[in-house]
Amino acid sequence: MGSGSVLNNKYRYYLFPYSKKYLMEAIEFVIKYPSYIETIKMVTKDEYLPILVEMSGWEPHDLVKPDTWFQSENEAIGYVYRLFISEIKKIGK
Repeated sequence: MGSGSVLNNKYRYYLFPYSKKYLMEAIEFVIKYPSYIETIKMVTKDEYLPILVEMSGWEPHDLVKPDTWFQSENEAIGYVYRLFISEIKKIGK
């Protein structure tokens, strides 16, 4: 389990019984990163698509450390969305 976690995995189900995914490790994030970019593309204005095209070329291994973990898939896609927003702010759109 990644740093910062205080729960043993076997108890996660009891605390979060409705969650399908209790812990997403860095490797799963790396694998799913392209689908997160595609999800954001579906709901983004056309003027921002070049940023997402650029982000799709990023190496996801460089975005998270090997011991990084997310509490859910929503948290992982939220992380990618925050990266997207920071790129928008950099170019001043």
